[in-house]
Amino acid sequence: MKIKTLITISATFLLIACGNKNNRQTDLDKITKYEDSIDIQNSILSVETGMHIMELYTHFAATYPTDSLAPVYWHRAAQVAANIHRPDLALQYLDTITVKYTDYEYVAECAFYKGFVLENVAGDMEHARLAYQEFIDRYPDDPLANDARIIIENLGLSNEEFLEKILSQNADTQNDLVENK
Repeated sequence: MKIKTLITISATFLLIACGNKNNRQTDLDKITKYEDSIDIQNSILSVETGMHIMELYTHFAATYPTDSLAPVYWHRAAQVAANIHRPDLALQYLDTITVKYTDYEYVAECAFYKGFVLENVAGDMEHARLAYQEFIDRYPDDPLANDARIIIENLGLSNEEFLEKILSQNADTQNDLVENK
């Protein structure tokens, strides 16, 4: 009787393990097929299409949180959310990456992108400033840290004001060069 129970339990675990592997591959195939059908890199996504691909990404990432592709799909979902003007979802997905996947190769980029989404998609300059500063504090040596510093200095300026500032700085630099000759 013990052997029969042990065999039944072993068979159950084997079926579950194989089922999960097949489900994982099925989920990956769905993502790949849908990405190929919409040419995600070169098309403008409708809200409906974006929501569908985000659902595929987040389903996979939530179902297989320890899979190496989980942070990749959270990242892609965040990018799609920003592109269809859903900053709430983009920020949620970016937070998932920066909290749960600190070893993800693009975790610093995701932290920077949080500031970008707040600034450019949500239009929330105050929180964008905080996000960029948090990025600088966490990743001071990252190549994007200098960009974040420049963005903080110019946050909230209109395009015209920013252009004026640049032209003024260039004129000051040119005057300094002439005076030093």
